[in-house]
Amino acid sequence: MPDRWVSLPPDIGEIFLKLDIAGALTWGLFSVILTIFVMAFLDTLGTLIALALKANLLDPKGNLPEIEKPMMVDACSTHRRVAAGDHNDGRLHRICNGIAAGGKSGLTAVVVAFMFLAALFFAPFFPQYRRLRTARRSSSSAQ
Repeated sequence: MPDRWVSLPPDIGEIFLKLDIAGALTWGLFSVILTIFVMAFLDTLGTLIALALKANLLDPKGNLPEIEKPMMVDACSTHRRVAAGDHNDGRLHRICNGIAAGGKSGLTAVVVAFMFLAALFFAPFFPQYRRLRTARRSSSSAQ
């Protein structure tokens, strides 16, 4: 178990804004960057349309009005997450549970954001949680 359950959030100074953009802009990495871009774009587009369908936000023709707004928000959040050293997967997929529970306004996202912010102070607990959860799964599958 951790020595402390609550602490200041972890320092991200080691990875914050440590991007080697000049090193990534080479012909050798062009195909990798293009693949990741297309994959992220289509993932965002497909998930966005599916979530809009679930939330009944599509027009009669099946189009999402003003789709450029959520696409721009996703692009900006992607850049900020990568600059902070975070990975860029599953950001829209987590919204599905909120929509299924009836959350269609921005208030749901704000509440979840504050919950994640509060969770940063419990950072010493999370590595232990993962270890305990994995141990519980291993012992239950061995039986």
